[in-house]
Amino acid sequence: WQRELEKQPGEFIARRLTDLRKDARAALGAYVNARGDDLVYVANATAEVSIRNTISMARERMRNVP
Repeated sequence: WQRELEKQPGEFIARRLTDLRKDARAALGAYVNARGDDLVYVANATAEVSIRNTISMARERMRNVP
């Protein structure tokens, strides 16, 4: 991927990156016995915790809506 990205970055990002990431998620999902569509990429552990907290707070607010 690196050579392809360096050779034509615009082409790579616009046309290949999404499919390559999807393929990588599918492979990882098979390895950890999960669906690839259930996996997401995050920048780091702190970002993951922030996402979980945001989702948790949103769910709590939805429970309290009359």
